[in-house]
Amino acid sequence: MPSSLAAGSYLTDETVVVTTQDIPELFVPDSRPTQRRGTSATQAGRYPVRMNARLGEAGLPPSTVFLSAPNGVRYEIIQDNRMLHSSDGTTWVGHLKGYDDIYRVMITTHQGHSFGRILTPDGEFLVESDDSGTWLIDPWEVGWLPADSSDDTVAPPSFEESPNPDLSAHRQLTPRSGGEVATPADSTILPKTDGVTIIDVMLLYTPDLAKHYGAGLQAHLDSLIAVANQAYLDSQVNIALRLVHHAQVNYSETTSNTDALNALTNGSAPVLANVNALRDQYGADLVVLLRPFSLSNHVGCGLAWINGLNGQAMNPAYGFAVVGDGNDVGGSQYYCPDSSLAHEIGHAMGSDHDHANSTTQGANPYAYGHGIEGVFGTIMSYINPRVGKFSNPNIDCSGRQSCGIADYADNARSLNNTRENVAHFRNANDNNAQIILTLEEPVGGGVYSGIANVRGWAVAPQGVQRIELYLDGALQGNIPLGGRRADVGGAYPNDPGSADSGFAMVFNYSTLAAGSHTLTVRAIDVTGATRDTSATVNVVRFASSYMADPATVSLDHATLSHAGNTLTVQNLTAEGQSYTIRLAWRPATQGFAIDQIER
Repeated sequence: MPSSLAAGSYLTDETVVVTTQDIPELFVPDSRPTQRRGTSATQAGRYPVRMNARLGEAGLPPSTVFLSAPNGVRYEIIQDNRMLHSSDGTTWVGHLKGYDDIYRVMITTHQGHSFGRILTPDGEFLVESDDSGTWLIDPWEVGWLPADSSDDTVAPPSFEESPNPDLSAHRQLTPRSGGEVATPADSTILPKTDGVTIIDVMLLYTPDLAKHYGAGLQAHLDSLIAVANQAYLDSQVNIALRLVHHAQVNYSETTSNTDALNALTNGSAPVLANVNALRDQYGADLVVLLRPFSLSNHVGCGLAWINGLNGQAMNPAYGFAVVGDGNDVGGSQYYCPDSSLAHEIGHAMGSDHDHANSTTQGANPYAYGHGIEGVFGTIMSYINPRVGKFSNPNIDCSGRQSCGIADYADNARSLNNTRENVAHFRNANDNNAQIILTLEEPVGGGVYSGIANVRGWAVAPQGVQRIELYLDGALQGNIPLGGRRADVGGAYPNDPGSADSGFAMVFNYSTLAAGSHTLTVRAIDVTGATRDTSATVNVVRFASSYMADPATVSLDHATLSHAGNTLTVQNLTAEGQSYTIRLAWRPATQGFAIDQIER
């Protein structure tokens, strides 16, 4: 995707931006050329930008933005999702107007640092921050190429091979049997749909990776998790990764991926000897070691055990992976894409590559990636260009091209069938049992519309630090904590802050699609222990998510009837459309609330 513009020239303070309906720009002019030092400031294909601060606001970010790309094309981007990370970082997710989720836009921001990617019909742009600022990068113009391993078709060793075989030519490993007690693989034929399964992940990283990202490290880690979680959403995979801990380890930057994975799994390197203890402490189902990508030393972008090989039992002992990150430190043109983490974790959850690049089977006979060379390749495949989806015959990857083949290439189905096993690789630490968490509203099985409360209370022997809200597995933010609850204080007088243990926030259900949604509340105590409780509710709504003008609602031609503890209003008009609504008595709020809306 070559560009005729010089690096750093496409946005200036004098740029006149004409928007439609006050739609903001994704990037705003950067007026700090004197701060842009080093070779990156003059390298072709790297454009200094400043993210629109509204994307990371605590309030509602813009639902639509414009991207003025370096190649002269201007795209309108529609927001689909917004993730709030426990670090207080945010991920803004959208798609190019007119393309649904085929061309995905993701930007993660934390304390002024941003990372992400922008897929367009003309190619991909990357967003990266360093100590000199934030850059929009055209990989084609810079000369970067995705680094896929040259050993794609090499078969992993069999179960009978030695515990630490020489696997220097292999991109992924096959677990031996034995070790920790294994849980049986799920033989369910159809994907599970009973809510989102949270899988806890611990990320470890080397000193060079921490040095490379500096103050932007947290934003980068959040971005990797967000890329995986959005891929699950887009692929109908009912999984959400949760980053429960991250830490630096002084492990070698230059050992092979094989040596690194064995050391990580077995704790054989002194600096990794406590990894399993950390895994137990934080309840991490999966553990990943991140290192700056070194083509000459690592060969590929990562290494992971293929858990559940050939339908064997999923084994917690092999919930480990090694991932190469970013550009080759050796100076070649190759780089590891931000989907590498999702790819390697996919192996740890029983998924394999596309058939042409696999010599084994994962946890299920259909646990393969899919793609068409030159058109698209799913995350687990070795086919380019890559798309941020897992193979699934029920969704599209490029135009009307199916992302998979039924009973043949369906990573999504396999992941849905192994997720519960993986989520139980580790239990949360014992402090979780001491946290008492009660969600009073919403009530599971209830029907909700419009604006209502999310409220309850939580206590713990060490004291509760914060309350988090998740919607369908995605973190939405913190719920204010500290409401007066004398009743709880009397019942738990020895727990710190028990008399002020209430939490509550206003929640607009009308911003959600009609249908079933799961709200999960997590209490986190001062030790980091957590406890969750959830309520699955049914959302009913009007066409608009918010009607600010009372005049848009009319009862002029409405009729009212009642039956039992319900009221039915027929021929109510809202924004010119006629509705029948039913209101039912709700004990939790001691009032009537809408529980049915029909047009």
